Order: sequence, then C-alpha cells, then structure tokens
Amino acid sequence: MRILVTRPEPGATALADRLAASGHEAILAPLLAVRLLGREVAICVDGLSGLVVTSRNALRAIASRDDLQALTALPLFAVGDATAAAARTLGFGEVVTGAGRAADLPDVVRRRLGEVRASRPRLLHLAAETLAFDLAAALADLGVDLDSIVVYRSEPVGELPASAAAALSDATVDAVILMSPLTARTYRHLVVAAGLDHLIGRIRHFCLSKAVADALGETGESSPDVAGRPDVEAILELVNRRAAELTYEKQRSVPPG
Repeated sequence: MRILVTRPEPGATALADRLAASGHEAILAPLLAVRLLGREVAICVDGLSGLVVTSRNALRAIASRDDLQALTALPLFAVGDATAAAARTLGFGEVVTGAGRAADLPDVVRRRLGEVRASRPRLLHLAAETLAFDLAAALADLGVDLDSIVVYRSEPVGELPASAAAALSDATVDAVILMSPLTARTYRHLVVAAGLDHLIGRIRHFCLSKAVADALGETGESSPDVAGRPDVEAILELVNRRAAELTYEKQRSVPPG
C-alpha cells in the first residue's frame, strides 16, 4: 500500500521505516511541528513523589536540561512501553509502565503508591499544551495531587505538504495514518483548503483511537479503521491486515484460467 504518514518528526521517519519493512511505501507528510519548551520552563522537584509522562516528546523536551540528573532520580510513570523505553535511555532508573493510554495511568499510580500513605502524594505531569484526558481529576479521586507543566506543544502546519497534495490529487495514495485528534482535524482542514475534500471518501484512514476517528469526522464511502490499542504496533497490524484483505480481494476478482 502507498500510505501518507502524517505524524510529526522524528516519529514520521521511524514509522515510515516500519512500513517499508512490511512492504509498504510511505509518503512523509508531517502535519504537526513539535516545539520543545523543556529548557524554558522552571521545574522544582522538591516534594514530588514522581513524574508522569504521556509522550516521548516530553522526554525529548527535557533531555538537555542542566538539572536532568535531579529529574531522573525521581520515579517516572510512563504511558506505555515506548515511552518507558525512552525514559530508561534518558537515565530514569525507576520507571512504571502503563498500558498505553493516559486513562489507564490512575490505576497504575494507585498500585505503585499503595493505598496507605503517610502523606498525600504529589506528581508532576510533563505535558503537552493540549491534553486529551483529565488525568489530574482522575488522580485526585485516588488521593493523589497532579501538577502539570507544559514542556512541548504541537503546532499545525500552514498548508498541506506538497507530497501529500500530489499523492491525493493523482489518486496514488491508498491510505492515511492519523495518530492524534489534532492531526486528524488538521488533515481535514488542510485537505478542504486545498480543494481535495471530495477525495477523502475514496481513501482508507487508519486512526490510532476512536478519539482520532471522531476528530476526523465523516469520510463518506469508507469508515475510518481504528486500532485495537493506542500504539504504533496496533497501527501496523491494522495496515497489514487491510493490505492482506485487499490482496485477497484482487486475487478473487481475477477470472480463472
């Protein structure tokens, strides 16, 4: 399959490489630019019971801080396996891994911190500017305080990348991968602005979650495909399954003899 990869760098190239390894052709068309703010913000570790990270971008944002050693000395709650691995690479010694969604982290925090405490724990979320889940409210219900500090923001690009516009115009793209609600909204807005919205219904859209599919909205002829888990592996499984189905359909359509 020929697939538009819309996630920002460095994730776009990494995903394109994974797709190529499975026999797909990736067209790099990042629709968001990630601005790292980690060196610009003040972070006080006094009184913290740990850190919360729901994206590897947050770890990239703090990687060059002068006080990195003080941060890595704290326990870190990571949203999923990939973020946990990046945290260990950065130097965090105690990493607690969630199941891949921010909504799953409260239970992970509860199990790690325990039910009986001498004082109310306080965590710090190294966060994006826009959050899809109210983690602070969920943790407050468990007796845990969560502060949040913005260490990166995702900024939509101003127009559809030329690579994406050409592939859509020429009808040479089979699918689009959308990894966040903001990406999905940006994709739809830019496609409409480019006058190519009539093509959306002819293309498969592989969405990381239902929230992403909801942000994309109606696509006409085909409903978005939603990954079973909110991670890259599940997206790749979705792509490969759909590719296998298309191959089977083509084989069935060939007359015998």
